[in-house]
Amino acid sequence: MKRVLLLLAFVLLQGQVDPTVRPQKPMERPRVMEESNVDSLLPTTGAARVLSVLALEGVPADPRARTVFLKGFHDAFREGDLRTERVAKPGGKAQPGGTLHNRFRLAEAGEDKDTWTARVRLEWFAPRPDTVPGRGAEAESLARIYPGIGVRVELQVRQPPDADDPGPDKPAAASAVALRFPAGHPVDAPYWQLAGRQVGFVLLEAVHRAEGDLTEEQRLVLESARRLPAAPDGAPPR
Repeated sequence: MKRVLLLLAFVLLQGQVDPTVRPQKPMERPRVMEESNVDSLLPTTGAARVLSVLALEGVPADPRARTVFLKGFHDAFREGDLRTERVAKPGGKAQPGGTLHNRFRLAEAGEDKDTWTARVRLEWFAPRPDTVPGRGAEAESLARIYPGIGVRVELQVRQPPDADDPGPDKPAAASAVALRFPAGHPVDAPYWQLAGRQVGFVLLEAVHRAEGDLTEEQRLVLESARRLPAAPDGAPPR
């Protein structure tokens, strides 16, 4: 008899349940991201490589010129996307390339542990007269008055030590390029700022190539600066 009464009470309780109330879904447990998962996200977040410039020799001696030159140099590293071009062979015609995301930033004060390092040496020179056929008499006259300047940029880039490989440090990657800045303009503050920016791009090109982001046929597009052809021994002209 007791079993019958208990069964009847259970049925009555079931009938009092509001059918419009849906049972709530149990709360999901918060996902714990393991260290391996965090590491796998780094390439997609654009984590920057840090570059410490250990030496920058040959900057302009004039204080005003040096200040704007360094401003242009730093501005190059603030670029997010870098235009590239492709050259099939040395001295060949450049073809438009794609866009390269800049993964490098300059190290801040005191941030020199386990970073990429670079040494830059600048050698300024007076280039040969810059004549462009069909440019016009006025432009040719300005080019004679303001012949412009050129610079040979010598670079040594070294990757940070590999924590997983306790062996000897990787050798520095050395490269050099000679640049010709425009003629027909006075060498004033904007001119030096442009020069600093192009030197920054040359360094960005070197570290991205060492990182494997650029092949030997690829290079960055410079702004109002021309690469001079290499000497017969393969080195840029002095």
